[in-house]
Order: sequence, then structure tokens, then C-alpha cells
Amino acid sequence: MHERPSWLQRWLPVGLWMLVIFVASTGALSADNTSRVIGPVLRFFFPDIQPETIAQAQWFCRKAAHAAEYWVLALLVWRARRQGRLASPAEWSWKDAAFALAFAVAYAVTDEIHQAFEPSRQGHPLDVAIDALGAAAGLGMAWWSTRRAAARARQSPSTFSVAASRS
Repeated sequence: MHERPSWLQRWLPVGLWMLVIFVASTGALSADNTSRVIGPVLRFFFPDIQPETIAQAQWFCRKAAHAAEYWVLALLVWRARRQGRLASPAEWSWKDAAFALAFAVAYAVTDEIHQAFEPSRQGHPLDVAIDALGAAAGLGMAWWSTRRAAARARQSPSTFSVAASRS
């Protein structure tokens, strides 16, 4: 039987990831700075690419990054809650998922408020919605993963008993 990880072991990854999001919300990863990378990369692979297409790709990359940041945050929070009660890989708790989603959305709101005070950034409600969708998608993947683990657990004993009865 495994011991339950300490509170710090469970929640430190959450705090570190929140710090990553906070730093990403500064001017360091503003649209001006990220466009200095995305545009040249696109031009390298597609020399005839139009400026409008580059702008659309940059917008898409930035919004996908928003979703990915909160996908990870929600999963880290969900994991920290599960480890606190030593949940099995096949166990799903809607309470843990709801907490993780609410936590991620609340942090997304504070992140957009933070961006509103950054000179090179702007807070936007659409980004909170994208963050929430990313968090929900991550939790959806976790739900799917636990369903698969539960199905394997149900198959495993019957497979073992069939194999045992053949010998």
C-alpha cells in the first residue's frame, strides 16, 4: 500500500504551474514578442504565406496556448485532490473534477485581471472562456482515462480466472 503524498508534494506542482502561467501573462510572452517567433517560422516553411494568414496563425497559436495552460492546471489540481485520498486509477470523482474546473476558471479570471495591468497585454473575457474550455477538455481526458482503467480492472479478474481454470 502506498503512503499518501504530503500536502506539499501534492500541491507544489500546482503552484509551480500557476507561476508559469503568471510569467507567461507578462510582457515576455505578449503578442508582439511571440509574433517574432511564429511569423519567421511560418515564413520559413511557407515562403509565400500572406500576412493575414500569419496573423490568423498567431492568434490561433496564442489561444491554443491559453487552452493548454489551463488543461495542465486543471489536471494538476485534479491529481492533487485525488492523491490526497489515495484514489485508484479507475476511480472518478465528479467532486474532484468540479473543484479542479472551478479552481482553473478562478485562476483564469485572476490571470486576465493581471494582464489588464500589463502595458503590452490586455485582459479579455474570451480568454477566460478558452481557458475554461481547455480545463474542461483536460478533465474530460482524465474522465476517459479513468473509464478505461475501470474497464481494464473489470476485465482483469475475469481474464485471470479464465486462465486459472484452464490450467
